[in-house]
Amino acid sequence: MAALSGFDGQLDRGEQDDEEGQRSALLRLLNQRFGDGSIYLSNAQDRTLLKRAIGLELVSADGFLTPKGYSYRARVPIFD
Repeated sequence: MAALSGFDGQLDRGEQDDEEGQRSALLRLLNQRFGDGSIYLSNAQDRTLLKRAIGLELVSADGFLTPKGYSYRARVPIFD
Protein backbone atom coordinates (compact mmCIF):
# COMPACT_ATOMS: atom_id res chain seq x y z
CA MET A 1 0.00 0.00 0.00
CA ALA A 2 1.12 3.53 -0.65
CA ALA A 3 2.34 5.51 2.34
CA LEU A 4 0.33 8.64 2.86
CA SER A 5 2.72 10.50 5.10
CA GLY A 6 5.90 9.83 3.16
CA PHE A 7 7.47 8.30 6.29
CA ASP A 8 9.59 5.26 5.38
CA GLY A 9 10.71 4.19 8.88
CA GLN A 10 9.15 1.76 11.29
CA LEU A 11 5.88 2.83 12.85
CA ASP A 12 4.74 1.90 16.32
CA ARG A 13 1.29 0.31 16.67
CA GLY A 14 -0.48 3.60 17.39
CA GLU A 15 1.07 5.26 14.35
CA GLN A 16 0.15 2.24 12.20
CA ASP A 17 -3.46 2.46 13.39
CA ASP A 18 -3.51 6.20 12.67
CA GLU A 19 -2.05 5.68 9.18
CA GLU A 20 -4.62 2.95 8.50
CA GLY A 21 -7.40 5.22 9.75
CA GLN A 22 -6.27 8.02 7.43
CA ARG A 23 -6.06 5.58 4.53
CA SER A 24 -9.58 4.29 5.24
CA ALA A 25 -10.98 7.81 5.50
CA LEU A 26 -9.35 8.84 2.21
CA LEU A 27 -10.67 5.76 0.44
CA ARG A 28 -14.16 6.45 1.75
CA LEU A 29 -13.89 9.99 0.38
CA LEU A 30 -12.60 8.78 -3.01
CA ASN A 31 -15.58 6.44 -3.26
CA GLN A 32 -18.01 9.34 -2.71
CA ARG A 33 -18.15 10.42 -6.31
CA PHE A 34 -20.63 11.05 -9.05
CA GLY A 35 -20.43 9.28 -12.41
CA ASP A 36 -18.33 12.09 -13.87
CA GLY A 37 -15.65 11.55 -11.19
CA SER A 38 -16.49 14.59 -9.09
CA ILE A 39 -16.22 14.06 -5.33
CA TYR A 40 -19.13 14.96 -3.07
CA LEU A 41 -18.85 15.76 0.60
CA SER A 42 -21.27 13.97 2.93
CA ASN A 43 -20.25 15.81 6.11
CA ALA A 44 -18.13 18.69 7.38
CA GLN A 45 -15.12 16.46 8.17
CA ASP A 46 -14.89 15.54 4.49
CA ARG A 47 -13.69 19.07 3.70
CA THR A 48 -10.44 18.38 5.60
CA LEU A 49 -10.07 15.03 3.86
CA LEU A 50 -10.67 16.68 0.50
CA LYS A 51 -7.86 19.16 1.16
CA ARG A 52 -5.56 16.25 2.04
CA ALA A 53 -6.59 14.32 -1.09
CA ILE A 54 -5.90 17.41 -3.22
CA GLY A 55 -2.48 17.77 -1.58
CA LEU A 56 -1.73 14.13 -2.39
CA GLU A 57 -2.91 14.76 -5.99
CA LEU A 58 -5.66 12.14 -5.65
CA VAL A 59 -8.28 14.80 -6.40
CA SER A 60 -7.91 17.84 -8.65
CA ALA A 61 -8.29 21.36 -7.28
CA ASP A 62 -11.76 21.53 -8.84
CA GLY A 63 -12.90 18.35 -7.06
CA PHE A 64 -12.50 15.58 -9.64
CA LEU A 65 -10.79 12.25 -9.07
CA THR A 66 -7.41 12.29 -10.86
CA PRO A 67 -5.77 9.35 -12.64
CA LYS A 68 -3.58 8.99 -9.53
CA GLY A 69 -6.76 8.87 -7.40
CA TYR A 70 -8.32 6.18 -9.60
CA SER A 71 -5.09 4.20 -9.43
CA TYR A 72 -4.91 4.55 -5.64
CA ARG A 73 -8.50 3.33 -5.29
CA ALA A 74 -7.75 0.30 -7.46
CA ARG A 75 -4.61 -0.68 -5.50
CA VAL A 76 -5.95 -0.42 -1.97
CA PRO A 77 -8.59 -2.92 -0.83
CA ILE A 78 -11.67 -1.55 0.91
CA PHE A 79 -12.93 -3.29 4.04
CA ASP A 80 -16.14 -1.82 5.44
